[in-house]
Amino acid sequence: WHFPLFVFARHRSLDAPEPWVMAVLCVVTLPLAYLSWRFIENPFRDKSKTSRVQIVGFGAAAAAGFIALGLFGATSGGFPGRGDNPLLTADLNTALTFALTDEAGEVCYDRKRDFCVFRKEGSTAWVQILGDSHAATLAPDLVARLRPHANVASLTNSQCWPMIGFKKHSRFGFPDRDCTPEIQQQRLDAVLARENSITVIAGRLPVYLTGHSFDNQDGGQEEDNFLLTRPLTDKTLEEGVRDYIERLLAAGHRVLLVYPIPEVGFDVPRQIFRLTMLGDWQAGETVLTTRSDVYRARNADAFALLDTIDHPGVARVYPHKLFCDNQIAGKCVVNDSGQVFYHDDDHPSSAGVALINAPIAEMIEAMLAAE
Repeated sequence: WHFPLFVFARHRSLDAPEPWVMAVLCVVTLPLAYLSWRFIENPFRDKSKTSRVQIVGFGAAAAAGFIALGLFGATSGGFPGRGDNPLLTADLNTALTFALTDEAGEVCYDRKRDFCVFRKEGSTAWVQILGDSHAATLAPDLVARLRPHANVASLTNSQCWPMIGFKKHSRFGFPDRDCTPEIQQQRLDAVLARENSITVIAGRLPVYLTGHSFDNQDGGQEEDNFLLTRPLTDKTLEEGVRDYIERLLAAGHRVLLVYPIPEVGFDVPRQIFRLTMLGDWQAGETVLTTRSDVYRARNADAFALLDTIDHPGVARVYPHKLFCDNQIAGKCVVNDSGQVFYHDDDHPSSAGVALINAPIAEMIEAMLAAE
């Protein structure tokens, strides 16, 4: 009995059940086990009360019922009415990280070489998008916004904040193949080869600095499986981040720093679906949130690090100002009455991307116009 109790407790709870809940369920399994043994198992074993024909009949009827239920679910599209919610639009199923493709239809994300380039005929201006999956999520919409004004390059790799002289590995010691020192160097060489560009740097910086995924301290906690970053020299990670950006600035590039996007700690569309299915979603009223004080504490070191880069060629965008302490004091929102801002537990959806990219594109267009 413990297995169905645990499964349904996790299914019914919006967050992971508290330890005391699981302890109570362990105790509850004992009387349930006795009752099922006493009133179900024993009678079925008693040949004087239950014949083989009855058992076969019960089994056949149960099998037919399950088959009918499965067929109905298959033909009805999976009982769609159980979780209907106008906020759960089809685009939330699309991982924008992989949405940007080149003219041949090849995905731009996670390339080891031949990074994607989108040219504007007759233009010598360059905008370069550099970073990890958060940068890759912003890239498709940002390329569409900026391509009429300049050439655009996308250099984004998984778990790959720009820094030189560092390697990454799993918690079990296995080396990373998506963000090696060689790939980092190739990205830097590609960026420096295009003179006087505007380089947009975006990524999930607090994960690199802390070595841990996000815990929203309200029950939403990601699995801690992010890769660890280790130096190849005695340079600290903070020095590596700063040195990379300063090399770009020293070469005449301008840098637009996108500060950390608020993390959520739970899969947003899935949470909305569960609330809807359980009848706990109030259309136009329910807003899912995380705490803004948790965001500030989580990102304090990232802000301090990026703030130390004091140079006239640096511009800054703060995504948290769009989501935190704005609609609701003390909270970072993940949806409003008409839109969901996240595709999963940390990557923005198309609606979230549009909000973040608007000030980025506005700044870049102003920079280009001033040239």
